[in-house]
Amino acid sequence: MEVAGRAFPPGRSVSVPVTLRHDDEGVHLVDVDGEVWRSAEVEDLVIDPPIGRLERKVTFPDGVLFQTPDHEGLQATLGPVRGAALHGAEAFRPRLLAVIFGCVAGIALIWRFALPVLVAFAVWLTPDTMLRQMDAGTLLTLDQLMLEPSELPEDRRAEVTDLHAALLEHVDPDDLATTDLLFRDAGPQVGPNAFALPGGTVVITDALAKMLEDDPDALAGVLAHELAHVTEDHGLKALYRSIALYVVIALLAGDTGPILDEILLEGNVLLSLQGSRDAERDADAKAVPLMQAAGFDPEGLARFFDRLQGIMGDGGGWSSTHPGSGERAARIRELAR
Repeated sequence: MEVAGRAFPPGRSVSVPVTLRHDDEGVHLVDVDGEVWRSAEVEDLVIDPPIGRLERKVTFPDGVLFQTPDHEGLQATLGPVRGAALHGAEAFRPRLLAVIFGCVAGIALIWRFALPVLVAFAVWLTPDTMLRQMDAGTLLTLDQLMLEPSELPEDRRAEVTDLHAALLEHVDPDDLATTDLLFRDAGPQVGPNAFALPGGTVVITDALAKMLEDDPDALAGVLAHELAHVTEDHGLKALYRSIALYVVIALLAGDTGPILDEILLEGNVLLSLQGSRDAERDADAKAVPLMQAAGFDPEGLARFFDRLQGIMGDGGGWSSTHPGSGERAARIRELAR
């Protein structure tokens, strides 16, 4: 058996066309004139493992280097060597598509069935003290970057606080150990808004408290929605889900490299957007019975989304973190009935 290639004398960059031949007497380098240039036993050769499509290298005991692009020819001549099995598995073949599909399907099944269980267990293990520390750290960052101290009048703060307290009377203490209602001025760049942090902190912007001053049911609906985010651990679940999915992909794919890292990151973001929209729908659904139990009309929350649609448009869509305002208002009215 033989394979064509080039030979480099020790310390020289000039190559000589040769053929590597293997017979009963050993391995030989034969030049174009048929002269044996070098000979050695197979066990005395240093045969580099195959790496992608790079040329294979064989080093003779005296330092002569033989190179060939013919991977299959070299393997047929010298027989299987270290790394040959791995190189064969890495080669692109139709069955590789089946392997890729299987990995994607496996990740999808983990995301759909196993991940929620793991995330729920992680949430259960997270102590309240850690959640409070997370809230404090997040709020400190927001106060430094985009929030200002509230300028809302004290009487308006008291009214909003009373609405919050009325809702809390109908929240199971096991679902919400502690909660704080805070007021911040977010300026025109954020506008009327409210958000909940994983540890139970609910923040209302001055603009939202002023906008809904004439509609206590609407403001109670927003507060009920944010409390539902806390009782259902939506924020904490989203955090753990994002981390867990990346870990699962890393375990299956290994060191993915920068390009695939970007693809996986974008895919994770899209999956997170879907989870965020589901969490918003769930919080809307949980807010309706909470409002009814506290004596508020869920129609107020639907009116809020009507007003939001008039101010900011419907929003929603596959690239949004929230469902469309029109969809949410219609669903709240349906749930309230």
